[in-house]
Amino acid sequence: MRISINANRGFYFAFIAILMVSILLFPITHSGDGWGYAADTLEFEGDFKSMLSPHHLLYMPWCSLWLPLIKFLHIDPIAGFTVLNLGLCVLTLEVLRTWLLKLNTTQSNAQWLIWLLLGSFGILRFAIDNETYIAPLFLAIFGSYLIENKLQRVASAGWVSLAFAVLFHQSYIFWFIAYALAAMKKGKWVAPILSGGLILFAYMLAAYASNESIFNFILHDVNQGLVETRIGLYNFLFTAVNLFRTIFQIHGFILFLIVAWPLLSIIGLVGLLLLAISSLAFVWRYISNRKKQTTTIRIFSGTLSWVFYLHLGFAFYSVGNAEFMTMLLPVATLLMAKARLFS
Repeated sequence: MRISINANRGFYFAFIAILMVSILLFPITHSGDGWGYAADTLEFEGDFKSMLSPHHLLYMPWCSLWLPLIKFLHIDPIAGFTVLNLGLCVLTLEVLRTWLLKLNTTQSNAQWLIWLLLGSFGILRFAIDNETYIAPLFLAIFGSYLIENKLQRVASAGWVSLAFAVLFHQSYIFWFIAYALAAMKKGKWVAPILSGGLILFAYMLAAYASNESIFNFILHDVNQGLVETRIGLYNFLFTAVNLFRTIFQIHGFILFLIVAWPLLSIIGLVGLLLLAISSLAFVWRYISNRKKQTTTIRIFSGTLSWVFYLHLGFAFYSVGNAEFMTMLLPVATLLMAKARLFS
């Protein structure tokens, strides 16, 4: 039995609503960083410069903007910040869905892809935590969508959005570089230079407020030894493992969860089986249709492919850090849609 598009969308937003209410009502596990960001936001409330972290410059100031409303509503601050992240995740997926539809993806395929992205471990783990990786993902995808529309005023807003993505998390400089080089290659210098200038100006102000030179401020994590800068066997091992973990979680504690929650585990395993069957069906359908086509299908082409390559390369350099792979699955989905694999 096929599920109608309206019913599918209804289930989707109902699931989101239940998830948001659950976060507000019930205590959930948070990462150490999540607790740390919440504690620092509360401790330094009103002290803007103390919340400026080189790695994610604007995340804690962003949280502090919402703190008066969160306190007024008597919401646990870390729960409030987490709901903000989930809300940004939903907006990200809605922009992605709109983009997929513009790329001639069928409505049914677009909605199922949104379900897949929401349920992927690489996105959901950060969407339901007070982490810094969802806000820049939204800004980067929204900005890229506006730039790809090729309307001057809309594209200008897109470049501002890309700049803010970098200010929310340093790693998105690679996304910005891919689009900046593509624009300059076409002779469009003004927008990327102004956008890059906005990033540099913001970091200069933050460095001045922190009484550091701009170079020391930008490279703070490297100078403090918080970033691994040597390449070895672990880069290959953890990159492969965490690429898989962008979709499915794999960890030793899963065996304990299966034993402790057998009924839920059966539901999960059945869902995994259905996903595997549907994936195989998609591959079979693609191979069948490919035999009828004479044109070459190129998935990894264009600016988004360089976004994918640069971020994957940085994740590899960072010893396969899964946190720097959050954007890979959404970008890969767009690349496949551009190749008309979901039409």
